[in-house]
Parts: sequence; C-alpha cells; structure tokens
Amino acid sequence: MQPAPDHDDSIQALRLSEQRTQLAVDVARLGTWTWIRSGRGDRVELDPRSREICGLPGSGELTRDQVLAQVHPDDRARIETALAAALASQDAASFSEDVRFVHGDGSVRQALAMGRTHRLAADGPVELFGSLFDITARVSFNERYRALFDAIDRGFCVVEVLFDESGNAVDYRFLETNPRFLAETGLVDAIGRRMRELAPAHEEHWYRIYGEVARSGVPVRFQNQAEALGRWYDVYAYRIGDPLARQVGILFADITERRRNEQALRDADRRKDEFLATLAHELRNPLAPLRSALDILQLTDDAQTTSRLHAIMARQVDHLTRLVEDLMEVSRITRGNVQLRVAGVDLRDVVRAAVETSRPLLDERGQALRLDLPALPLAIEGDAMRLAQVVVNLLNNAARYGRAGGNVWLRAWRDDGRVALSVRDDGIGIAVDKLQSIFQPFTQLDRENREAQGGLGIGLSLVRSLVERHGGEVSASSAGAGQGSEFVLRLPAAILARPAVEAGEATGRHELQG
Repeated sequence: MQPAPDHDDSIQALRLSEQRTQLAVDVARLGTWTWIRSGRGDRVELDPRSREICGLPGSGELTRDQVLAQVHPDDRARIETALAAALASQDAASFSEDVRFVHGDGSVRQALAMGRTHRLAADGPVELFGSLFDITARVSFNERYRALFDAIDRGFCVVEVLFDESGNAVDYRFLETNPRFLAETGLVDAIGRRMRELAPAHEEHWYRIYGEVARSGVPVRFQNQAEALGRWYDVYAYRIGDPLARQVGILFADITERRRNEQALRDADRRKDEFLATLAHELRNPLAPLRSALDILQLTDDAQTTSRLHAIMARQVDHLTRLVEDLMEVSRITRGNVQLRVAGVDLRDVVRAAVETSRPLLDERGQALRLDLPALPLAIEGDAMRLAQVVVNLLNNAARYGRAGGNVWLRAWRDDGRVALSVRDDGIGIAVDKLQSIFQPFTQLDRENREAQGGLGIGLSLVRSLVERHGGEVSASSAGAGQGSEFVLRLPAAILARPAVEAGEATGRHELQG
C-alpha cells in the first residue's frame, strides 16, 4: 500500500526545513547544546562545534562536571547560577550569558550561550536547548580597539548628532569617550548626556559642523574656539557606521596654550614694529636741531650765538645718550648681563635720589609731587643705583602719563615683612586688558593721547626685571581710562645690613664676600 501523496509532500517539506535549519546553523557557525535536568541528575549533549568551542573531546558521553570544568574559573559561579535559575523555572525561561572556556593548551575561547527551557511533561524533566556562538575574534578585536582607543593622547569621543524636524543639527549625545576626554574638555560623566545639558552656551557652529559630517560623510579638519569651555581646539571629525545612525567620531586636542603663545608672539612683533617707529621718531627729534646748529655754526663767528648753539647741541646729545643707554640696558637685562652690587640700603635714601633725578620732568609738566615717607629707616638689601633707576622710571612714567599740572603721589611703608613703595598719578589711566601687557618691552600706554609724553616703552619692562632680580614683585592698577594709575612694588625687608658684593648673574643669588 503506497503512502498518500500529501504525506510524501509533508515528509519532503520537513526534510527541506531541517536542511535549511542546518545550513543556517553552519553558515552562522553556531554550535547547539541541550541541558536536561531530571530526578536522576543533569545530562548534557553538545554537537561537534559546541564541543570544539568548549575544548571537549569530539565524541563520547559528557557529564555536567566535565562541561563546567571547562568554564573559566572567574565565570563558573555566574554560569551555574544562571543555569539553575533557568532550569528551576516553572514556565519557559531564557538563558543568555557570555562565557569563557579554557582549553587544554591554556588558550581561552569566548562564546555567547543562549537557550530556552521547556518541560517534556508536566512533572517530567526540564530541557534547556540552546546555541553557542564563538565570539573570540570579535572580543579580541574590540579589546584591541579599546586599548588603542584608551591609549590615544588626544581627546576622542563618539557622538550621536541630534536633528530637529527641519533637518537642522541642534545637539549631540556622547556615546563613548576615552580617558583623555576629561582632561581636554573638563566635562564630567559625559557618556549618555547631551552637549546642551553639559554646556548650554556651547556655540551653534559646533552642531552645524558635526551635523554636516553626519549627513554628508565628508570628514573635516579645523580649528575653532569653544568659548563655553574656555578653550581652543584642533579637531578631526568623521562619520562612523551607517548614515542613518548619524554618529560622528571626533579626535581633538586642546590648543589653547598654543594659540595664546602664538598671539603673544604676534603681539611682541607688533610691539617691536611700533617700537622701531617710535625709536625712529625719537632719534629724528634731536638730530634735526643738531643738524641745524651745525649749519648755523658754519655761518657765524658770534660768541654768544655759538655758546647758545653749543648748549642746544649738548642737550640733544644728552637726549640721544639716554636713548642709547636705555636700549643697552634692555639688551643687558635680556641677556642676563646685569650685575647687582648688593648692600644694606635705606629705601628712603633711594627715593630721595630718584626724586632729585625726576624733578626736572615733573617741573616741566607742572606736577606737584606728594611724598609720604616713614620716620624710621626702610632697610632692604639691594643695589642702590638700580633701585633708584626703578623709582626714577616709575616717577617718569607718572609724569609722562599723569595730568599736566596735576599730582603725583609717592608713598613707602613696611608691609608684613616686606618694604613697599607706591607711585600714583591722576592721568590717563590704564585699561583693564592692558594692566599686564604694560610690563612687556616696547609697550606704551596710549600713543594717540596728546596728554601722554611717551618714551620708548621700555621703562616699565626695566622696572619689572630689576625688581624681580631683587626678589620682589611689581603690579599695576587703575580704575580705568582717565582715572589715573598706581604702581606698587614690594621688596624683602632686610634683617641686617651687609657689605656691598657682586651678585652672581647666572643664579641670581647674592654671593657674599668678606
């Protein structure tokens, strides 16, 4: 008796389904396994691929303990707990765990084990049927990727760019960051959070740039400022993965210090250019009367005229000499060739000598000098001549930039183990952003101000260098334009006066000699 045709078709369909299932398993390189728990204990069945992944013999019966013995010791308790929970469930339960297997040669294979339970009968054994997928290569690649990711000495992150309904990039969410990320940005616990949440004032151009990278897939390299973070960045951004994921990898470095140094160099170059222009002007001023005096001397024998011309020429030569000496002074200090003759000094005597030197300029400007000196000595250790030069420069600066016919105040006092000196004027003042730069060489406060009688712009630089050579410090303050300015220097107070000595130049220390 022949089987009915529909029965043959069912058998054929079943065989075809089994073949396709096996083919899918082979293509996916999946192993299959069954864990059966009954009253008589556990029985484990593994197909050849599962046996190979676990490092077990290719044939023969297997016991529960044999299989678990292959599991990495650090994973064993977790796997046993997960198996027990799945097999004890009264309903269908899922099992999904990463598990490492240790082979006889010491190598480790990493696998993903997944399964589902069902009961063969109401009160019968529980069967957990599952698959085993070898993910060793993937994990190894990910570990190498993570090691490289963490070793990069620049900041690196992966972000998901967020768009509004109109297709405009409006934010981005951090998906991954490397250890360097925090140092480069200052953003704490960024993963999973949006940039607008971490830095609400972050500029729109960042979202626009990353949105275009996510949309077009064209990588970009650029430098830009992030004012909300207070930094400048050098950035390389590129799209990662599927365009629909809208993910962008960002490799970046904080270049704030470099930008600051570059700006400082540009400012220094600008100051030097302005200085050369000022120097040319200052040199030309005395040269013109010198030339005129020489021309007149050739045409006259009158003794009175000759005497007057000699006086003019002497004044102009003195002016040129002072200019050259100032330039040489800057050069000596810059190259570290200034020798200090250190001795016990009363700062009051230094002030009196400086006032005598600066008095002609103060009188020329019609300025009244208000002195406030203590009755007791202000003992310090230093080079009296160089310290007088410091005070002269401060007084001359006050005369030049102070108000014509105004006041200049000079005060000295003891200040917590130090000696302090202040020179204040009621002149053009100093803008807040210039309070530090005025101590740079070749800087003048206001070249356009007609009230200011500017020099070469090196006096305050000399002040700072000489004060620091004496172990002190100098600062400037001003309430703003037209509000005058004040310079305060502080020097270590001396305990005992000492004889004059030469100061070692290379170390800046006072080498006392008997």
